[in-house]
Amino acid sequence: MKKRISQKVLGIALEADRAMLAEVAPAGGGKMRLAAAAEFMFPAGIGMDQPAALGNALGRFLRQHGFSRRQVVIGLSARNLVTRRCTLPPADLDMTLAGLRLQSEGAFSSQAAELVVDYFGALRGSVAAEGLLVATSRTLVQQCRTLTDSARLRLAALTAATPTLAALAGTPAANGLVVNAGASGTDIYLSRGGVPAELRYAGSSAGEKPAADTLAADIRRSLLAHGAAAANSTAWSVAVWDGGVERDPIGAALQQRLGLNVTLPALQNVLAGCTAEMQRFAPAAAVALAAGAGALPVDFLHSRLAPPRVKAPRRRIAWAAALAATVLLVVVAALYNLHRRQVNLTAMQVHLITIKPEVKQAKKAMTRLTFARRWHTGVPQLLNSFRSLTDAFPDSGSIYATSLNLRRGGRGQLTGKAGSEAQVLELRDSMHKSKEFTSISVRDVRQVGLHARHYDFTISFQFRR
Repeated sequence: MKKRISQKVLGIALEADRAMLAEVAPAGGGKMRLAAAAEFMFPAGIGMDQPAALGNALGRFLRQHGFSRRQVVIGLSARNLVTRRCTLPPADLDMTLAGLRLQSEGAFSSQAAELVVDYFGALRGSVAAEGLLVATSRTLVQQCRTLTDSARLRLAALTAATPTLAALAGTPAANGLVVNAGASGTDIYLSRGGVPAELRYAGSSAGEKPAADTLAADIRRSLLAHGAAAANSTAWSVAVWDGGVERDPIGAALQQRLGLNVTLPALQNVLAGCTAEMQRFAPAAAVALAAGAGALPVDFLHSRLAPPRVKAPRRRIAWAAALAATVLLVVVAALYNLHRRQVNLTAMQVHLITIKPEVKQAKKAMTRLTFARRWHTGVPQLLNSFRSLTDAFPDSGSIYATSLNLRRGGRGQLTGKAGSEAQVLELRDSMHKSKEFTSISVRDVRQVGLHARHYDFTISFQFRR
C-alpha cells in the first residue's frame, strides 16, 4: 500500500444474490483492523432490479449489525464486467488518454452508449500504455447509486473486486494469477510482467467450492493463452482466495495438477481482528483497503476515460473581461494598433516555429492511431467455428490434431492422432453436438505402431456459414 488509511471505509463485494460487507479502520502502528463484517443476503423477491427496496433493506441491516461508516466503496464481480486488451505507443498523458478513448469506442462500438469504460493499467509519460479496458453497464452504475442513496450511504467509488485481492497479502508477482472463488461464482485475474492481462468470470459454482479439476483446467487455459511455455513454469504463481472452511485440500490439489506455486492467503494475516471464519469477507476488505490507499484498479464513477469537462466562465469574470477589453481598445487603438498587430504577428510566428516538432509528432501519432483503429472494427468470419472445433477436443486424453485443411465454401478436413478408436468416435460425437458443423464423416481410422500403438484418423466436415 502506498499510503496509510486514516479513516474507516466500508467495502461491499456485490454478488448475484448477496453482498459481503467489511468495514476497516486504523489499528495503530500503521496497521489496519477489521472493525465489522457481515453477509447481507438479498430478501426474497428483491434484487438489483429493485435498487430502492434493496437499499432500504441494506440500511436496516447495517444499523442492526453496528456498521458506523457512511462512506462506501462497491466492488463488482467479473460477471458484471467486459474487458478488452489495449496497447498504445509512448506519448504524453493527454495523447494517451485520447488514444484510449478511441480504442474504447472501437472495442465497444455496438454498446458504447450503454457502457461506462475505464482503463486498468499504468499511465506513465513516454512509456507505452498497456493494460485492460474495463466496462460495465450504465444501468448497473445507476442501480448502485440508487442502492446506496436508499441505504443512506455515500458511494465514493465503484470498482472491480478481484484485482484488489492481488495486493492484499503484499506485492504481487510479476507473472501472477488470482482466483476469487466466491459463493456465486469464480473470477480469474491474471497479470503478466506486472501488467493486467486478463479479468474474466469463470462460471458459477452454485454455492459450492469449485472442483479442483475444473479450476485447474481454467487456470491452465489462461496461462497458455498468455504465453506460459509450460504448465509447471516457475515464473508464474497462483493465489486462491476461497471463503470455504476446508481450504488446504484445494491448494494441494491445484499444486499437484498445475505444478505451480499455489498459495492460499489468509485474511487474518493481513488485518487485525480477523478469524479463519472471516476469510469469505476478503474481497470486501480488499476493496475497502484499496480505496483508502488510493489504489483502486478502476473507478466507474470517476473514469479516467471520461471526456474532460470544459468549465464555462462565470458571469462576473465574463463581464470584467469585456470591460477590460473595451477600455484597452479605447486607450490603445489609435496609437498602438499597428505596433500591436506587428507584435502579435511576430509572437505567432515564433510560436509556430516552436511547436513545429510537437505538431509533427502529433500528426505521426494520429496516423498510427487511425491505422490501428481499423483492426478493432471487425470479427473474423470463422472465429466461432474454430473455437467450437477446439472445444470439441477433451481437456485431457491422448487425442490431438496434426493438421487442418480448409477449402473455399467452408469444407474442411481434420487429421490427427488418438490413443484409441473410441476417442475418435467421441470427438466425432462432440462435433455433432456443436451447431457449427454439418456433414461430419470419419473418413479413415488406422492403427499405427506395434508396441506404442496409436491411431491415425481423418474427419471431414462442413462449417456452417
